[in-house]
Amino acid sequence: YALVIMDFDSSEIIDILPNRWEETTNAYFLSIPLEERKNVKYLICDMYNPYINYTKRYFPNSIAIIDSFHVVSWIIRKINNYINDLKKKFQIRDKKIYEDSCIKNNRPIDFKNMPTSKEVYLLNNFKWLILQNVENIDYQSNVRYNHKLKAYLNTYDYEKMFFQLDDNLVQIRRLKEKYIEFNKTEERDLEKINTLLSNIIDCYSHSTLIMFKEFSELLKAHKQEIINSFIYITDNNGNERRLSNGPMEGYNRTPKDFKRNSRGLSNFEYVRSRLIWANRKNESILAIPKSKKEVYKFKK
Repeated sequence: YALVIMDFDSSEIIDILPNRWEETTNAYFLSIPLEERKNVKYLICDMYNPYINYTKRYFPNSIAIIDSFHVVSWIIRKINNYINDLKKKFQIRDKKIYEDSCIKNNRPIDFKNMPTSKEVYLLNNFKWLILQNVENIDYQSNVRYNHKLKAYLNTYDYEKMFFQLDDNLVQIRRLKEKYIEFNKTEERDLEKINTLLSNIIDCYSHSTLIMFKEFSELLKAHKQEIINSFIYITDNNGNERRLSNGPMEGYNRTPKDFKRNSRGLSNFEYVRSRLIWANRKNESILAIPKSKKEVYKFKK
């Protein structure tokens, strides 16, 4: 994976390294004068430990900040895995019922033609009811006919049916929303943030759900870096902004699109130069075009 370095204040790409190997980062960052590296105040990254340790290795006056998006993504991924495991249980049950039915009725067993059960259908199509933030769900009271479920249903009906599939789903959403609410707090006193986070860690550590016990350990391990993510700065435009990897996440699509549209890329230096040049807001331009004589001066 390439390592992209961005200025949070200007959202401009500083540089792109070919990989994250220690020998590469040592050669790059240690070539920058120490006095210049001491000017770095904040290093925003995901939960990749080598990134967090850059504050000690390269930027002695900086503090590490874990982007809140990656913390939320961690627990969302765990919930999604739980739903997939639950779906597999129903699929195993459905497969057994279908197989027994085929044998009983002397029909050939073809699992490609096995009907999708109501439970699997709900888990496939309505898991957003637990993955999405509750405040962002657009609840519709108007009913519409669902051909698969053979009933007129609205958002509230789907929600009720979905959460009846497993006894833990309601608790999972409640605990997930607890962290979402914490992450959206407008509190700026880091001591109060510390108290709020400590309460959440304690709550999750006593949960009967393994995913939230693991989440509590994760929050505990990166507690200070998460607290630091509630720091606000005033940018060049005079706007107060919470430190995050938002600009970087927005930019990440550019190199992916470039790679896809190019049908793959093999020359890293070319790609690096192209991406950095395209991202600059005040790129230098050639004010006076060269004459043909200058362009072809090396040709005889």
